[in-house]
Amino acid sequence: EEDLRKALTLVDGVVMGGCKLDLDPVRLGFDKHPSTRPMPVRREEFDRRLAKLCYEMKIPTLAIGTGMLTMNTICGGTLFQHIPEDVLKPLNHRDPVEACLRHVIEIVPGTKMDQIYGPGEIRVNSDHHMAVDQVAPMFRVSAAAMDGVVEAYESMEDNWWCVGVQFHPHDEHASALDLQVFEAL
Repeated sequence: EEDLRKALTLVDGVVMGGCKLDLDPVRLGFDKHPSTRPMPVRREEFDRRLAKLCYEMKIPTLAIGTGMLTMNTICGGTLFQHIPEDVLKPLNHRDPVEACLRHVIEIVPGTKMDQIYGPGEIRVNSDHHMAVDQVAPMFRVSAAAMDGVVEAYESMEDNWWCVGVQFHPHDEHASALDLQVFEAL
């Protein structure tokens, strides 16, 4: 952890990337759902340490996908394990066949997402079945899907720039609009 802390003193910001795998639901207090594919323990442990240090050291952070979920849990938020069962009238957030599924998100006025993308709706790529349930106390929701699933949050602390996005702006199916969040970081 001390080596990671030293490395973080040398960077201007951190991108906590996602992956096609899930956080271990047992660690989150759930029974494992059949659709869950946990990431390797070593990866999850590292991501948890990284999230904790980014928060403690107030490193500007863009948390993407699983990175967003990790940061939320480290900071005291909760998750839905499986959107199709946990959300009333859910949208399709993951398509097992189509890799470039996109859906609309509504941006909350006056947020960093509003500053980055402008007001209203944007269409983003989607490939997840876990999602934020309750945002951590230091975050506020800055975008949501039409079914209420949190698609972005941001830090409310003045001394910490942190944005979490559930979509994947780095993905090969991302649009030029998706990439604007990197410029904001």
